[in-house]
Amino acid sequence: MLRLLTKDSQPVRSWWYDLPDGTRFQSPRPESLYQRCITYDPQTPAYGIWYADMVHKVCLTMPPGVCIGDDEGHQHTEPLTFKKVQDFLKAVASVALSLLKREPVYVSQAEADRRAFICSQCRYNHPITCQGCHGFITLAHVYLRGREVRNQHELGACTICGCLLSVTCWCTQEILERVDKKHIDMFPPQCWRKHLIGDTGDSPSENKEDILTPAEDAGSCPPSLP
Repeated sequence: MLRLLTKDSQPVRSWWYDLPDGTRFQSPRPESLYQRCITYDPQTPAYGIWYADMVHKVCLTMPPGVCIGDDEGHQHTEPLTFKKVQDFLKAVASVALSLLKREPVYVSQAEADRRAFICSQCRYNHPITCQGCHGFITLAHVYLRGREVRNQHELGACTICGCLLSVTCWCTQEILERVDKKHIDMFPPQCWRKHLIGDTGDSPSENKEDILTPAEDAGSCPPSLP
């Protein structure tokens, strides 16, 4: 994701931000611009996420030399933290529980393995070396109930959204849309989540997920949160 080359610089006379419905607000200060956005649309993301997105979009209109990506030339992402991963796992378990007995909450083994392979090859797949001591395994089990993908040992956490990839690969589209849609534009072109949730222009057959049937999924839904 693009960011300003010089922190706290003001490359434009007035900052601007386009809301999902097409409404554009402008202000000379990011803080006041954010207040206008969240007042108009309470679903506006938290300030830090919103600010990064706002600057990225403004940077796209700037001449070379004003904005940059990360140190390796990739899009800039926020630091991966254990709290982000923990929050993701709690959200997945909570959403899956809310869907209990109404619709499937897992994709098939074949689909999970396909997604896992894509994630294992991604540069945003960051190793997690101490999952157990931070409660990740316990939280993941609340949803996974022992499920594993073929290359489980190659998966860590996504540095873009903070999800635990071994869990994400099992999630249905309904769960992923409820847990996190704000990072869709940040995912690389080859990301299966970008194609599943985002508007990529692919045909429906290319985006169709392979979920478990009610019979296959019977009795396998996650229990209540601990």
